[in-house]
Amino acid sequence: MKKKMPTSKTQSSKEQWVKISIEIDRNLHDALANFLIELGSNGVIADGEIIDTPSGKVKADREDCKLISAYLKKDNQLQQKIHALDLYLKSLTKLHSLQDTPKQKLKTICEEDWNKKWQRFFTTTRIGKHIIVKPPWELFLPEEEDVIIEINPGMAFGTGTHATTRMCLEAIENRILNSSKPIRSMLDVGIGSGILSIAAAKLGVKKIVGIDIDPIALNYAKQNIAKNHVTDSVYIKEVSLKKLDKRFDLVVANILTEILIKLRNDLYSHLNTNGILILSGILSENKSKVSKTFTSRKLSLLGSRNDTDWTCLIFQKQL
Repeated sequence: MKKKMPTSKTQSSKEQWVKISIEIDRNLHDALANFLIELGSNGVIADGEIIDTPSGKVKADREDCKLISAYLKKDNQLQQKIHALDLYLKSLTKLHSLQDTPKQKLKTICEEDWNKKWQRFFTTTRIGKHIIVKPPWELFLPEEEDVIIEINPGMAFGTGTHATTRMCLEAIENRILNSSKPIRSMLDVGIGSGILSIAAAKLGVKKIVGIDIDPIALNYAKQNIAKNHVTDSVYIKEVSLKKLDKRFDLVVANILTEILIKLRNDLYSHLNTNGILILSGILSENKSKVSKTFTSRKLSLLGSRNDTDWTCLIFQKQL
């Protein structure tokens, strides 16, 4: 259903967002980015500039700090989220013996300004050999074997700009195109924007199930799946992994390390024999921990991918 353009009488009914800016030690950038995404931000921007608090001037990114910006919807949960973020920053300060607790700078913006901001950072991108991820406002002339995924940055994480998503897409493409046995089914755990499911469908996987427990993410994924004309292949369910009773040739989970470890047995149980498990959302410092947790006599590590400070691990279920 199309949204009506607001008139002057409905101007106040426009959705509003809060921009949260935090100056943080660059070594803690990824940890904070993950937390902001868990709070509901669909992505995080590192501007490469730092606010000099005493003077109010902007200066070049220092070697030890980054300015991180994220956007949260201004709703009845906002204050609770800001309080949770404040507690998290205090815990980081204590854990890493920081001299001062990082401060939050908040600014309310309207929906159209939020959209314009994201348009500056989201442009057409080639990922892997044949995957093209593009926003709807850009034109692109594909090569013969390219698959086009059109994503409108909105309320769920996953536009292909983050290393964890890129590595998942590359691993999915590689397994589908180069596997000796055709991959006929896939489970997308934490579907987000739907980008991984859409890519798999366009690369030839006929049956894909995407699950999430966030109704906002599910609704957004449905929109993207319809927009990319893969509704015949991708099925969405608001269900936890534990309550799903099917098995798949390929299982993909791009979520935080702590959650991956908790879901270890459930992820394994949803793999067909010789099925492939792709895990992402793993900070490189946690690579060994995740690898040891998942590797067993029945689940072998096939390989890994690295991008900036992130790691993606690929496993196979053995007979």
